[in-house]
Amino acid sequence: MEHGSYCCSRPDCDFVIHVKCATSEASKFWYNVTEFENPNEFTELDEFENLIIPVLQEIKVGDNVVAAEIIHSSHDQHSLTFNDEINYNKIYGIFKCWLCEYDCSGFSYEEEYSDGLVVCLQCATTPHSFTYQTKESHYLFYDVENRSDCSACGRRRYNESSNICKDGDFVLNSGCVTLPKTSRHSCDEHPLKLFYGDSNDYPLPSLV
Repeated sequence: MEHGSYCCSRPDCDFVIHVKCATSEASKFWYNVTEFENPNEFTELDEFENLIIPVLQEIKVGDNVVAAEIIHSSHDQHSLTFNDEINYNKIYGIFKCWLCEYDCSGFSYEEEYSDGLVVCLQCATTPHSFTYQTKESHYLFYDVENRSDCSACGRRRYNESSNICKDGDFVLNSGCVTLPKTSRHSCDEHPLKLFYGDSNDYPLPSLV
């Protein structure tokens, strides 16, 4: 590697990336480069520290530590602040998430001076790269500029980004990627499972 590389500090991880790749404009959504003037200042990251979504501030709620302020790639020009209050963006405690477009309740992240930009807790904390299991495993990356049709629902959402496989042949929008793997209906004794395809290899997932 002529121009050097970055490697993971974990002894059991073989991840390596070229310096040029890590610092390129195209990679700015996947990697955060932190500079240390003194190499002795480097300390190994805690294994539970979020390496994907930059956390600007944390607060303690009871025995739990909550990310009070974060930067999300879908809206990286401003930080998002943790909010558990019912305000003008929430009607009877219900709000529409800016990313997945679901009607949600409970905790959310909001831009302090925005006009209605609210992100639900699940979307805000979904990793920006992860393995998604269907019939095959897909390693998905959050792509802030991708507007491809979703491989699950077929919809193209112009106000949101997508999670795309590195091969570019599998795309999920925020609404589909956060669907629960199981769901219980009041009329059914057993939980329903998210099903991918059928005997005719129907390509779109459905709840059965």
